[in-house]
Amino acid sequence: MSPRILRGVTPPSVNPNSHSVRSSIGSGFTPGSDTALLGWWDATDTATISQFGGAVWSWTDKAGGAALTQATEANRPTTGIRQINGLNVLDFNGSAFLEATRAFTASGNVAFHMVLAVDGTSNAFEAALAVDGANDFQIDANSASQFDGRFNAAGLASSFNLTGGPISAPVILSVVLDRTGTGQATVYTANTARGSSAYGVSLDPSGALHVMTNRSRNAWVNGAVGELIVTEDVANRSDYHAYLATKWGLV
Repeated sequence: MSPRILRGVTPPSVNPNSHSVRSSIGSGFTPGSDTALLGWWDATDTATISQFGGAVWSWTDKAGGAALTQATEANRPTTGIRQINGLNVLDFNGSAFLEATRAFTASGNVAFHMVLAVDGTSNAFEAALAVDGANDFQIDANSASQFDGRFNAAGLASSFNLTGGPISAPVILSVVLDRTGTGQATVYTANTARGSSAYGVSLDPSGALHVMTNRSRNAWVNGAVGELIVTEDVANRSDYHAYLATKWGLV
C-alpha cells in the first residue's frame, strides 16, 4: 500500500540520539485531510442541514456520500435550539433519529468518531450509533436508567461492556474496527480505551447507519450530536480526537 499523505499535518521528527518518534498529533488535521474519509456530518455547518421549522429531514455528508435522513416528521431531530460550547448541535428528544444506507469497506477496516451528549435513557437497547447488517454492531446504553455503554455486536466480534461510564456530558466517542492490523474492535471515550474484543469477521461492506437509535429502530437516545465522521483509516484516531477536542472544547 502506498503511503497516505495528510495535507497540513506535520510529519514525525526523529531524534538521532533516541529510538523514540515525536509527532505533532492533530496539528492542522481536519477530516478533509483524511484521504480515507467515508462520511462526515457536521452540525456547525448549517448549510448542510435541511430543516423546516427547525425539524431536520436531511443532513448532508460533506464527504459526498448519502445524507442522513428522516422521512417521518415526528421522528426528526431539531437544529438551532442547542449548543455544545457555543457550537450548534442536533437535539434528539428520545424519539428522533437519522439513518442512511452506507457503503463501508471490503477490508473491514472502519472507524467512527462522534461528538455526543446523553440526556437520559429508559431502555438498555437505546443506541447512540448503530450499523444494521448481517455482521453489525450498536453502541447501546446497557441500562434502562443511564447510558453505561456497551459494544453490542452480532457476527463480527464479541460484545463487551464499556468502562468509565455512565456517558452523559458531551464526550468524544470513537469506535475503531481494525480488521487487518490489530484484529481488535475497540471503543474509546474521552481519549481512553473503554473496552475491546477480537474482531474476526468484517463489518458488512454495506449496511444501514443509524444515529441515536438501535439496529431495530425501536429504542432511541435522548441527547445531542454535534459531529459524526466515518473513515477507513483506523490508525488516525488520535488525530481525530485532537481535531474534535479542540473544535468542541472537549477532553
